[in-house]
Amino acid sequence: MAEPSRTLPQAIGQMTILWNDCQAIVFALFFRLLGVDLPKAKSIFFSITNDRTQRSATSALLATSASDVAARASKAIDAFGGLSGARNAFVHASWHFPEGTAVPTNWLDTWAKQIGGDPLKKCEELIANLEQHYATLKGLEQEMRALPAQDQAPQDTFSLPLQQGNAQTASSGLARQQGDAPSQSRPHQPSDQK
Repeated sequence: MAEPSRTLPQAIGQMTILWNDCQAIVFALFFRLLGVDLPKAKSIFFSITNDRTQRSATSALLATSASDVAARASKAIDAFGGLSGARNAFVHASWHFPEGTAVPTNWLDTWAKQIGGDPLKKCEELIANLEQHYATLKGLEQEMRALPAQDQAPQDTFSLPLQQGNAQTASSGLARQQGDAPSQSRPHQPSDQK
């Protein structure tokens, strides 16, 4: 029997790097869609401390775009996330390297279903799957980059309750309620009083 081209620890290392590469493309999509500078995008995305929620936030942003690329990217992110159980099995298993053997064992028998009887073979399969997901996500990110920049909403479409002039509007509304001022027909504006 031929000697494997790498050991299980080497395969787990490569798989982990590939996982992080895919997750970095998820961030690139998040950054592209958020429309803010890189430091702001990084502070938001990486304040989310787990990969699943980072993917969910990115998918939510993708859902705001009507482009076909965004829909395909969201599906690709979901498919990539579907590999998290297998990834977690290798990363979080309690590996033991018995003396005299090159074959590690999962000594607590945790994750046995995901790892199977031949952990190296299973990890190699996961690496192949991650390589495909990486290529797909990278291609979609490049397509998104080629799209015209998303139109930014005009600033006046969202107004905070403390706009200038609201105090006057609130005062006249209070006076009308107390019967001190004639009622005027004005569009509703949010009050700055709590």
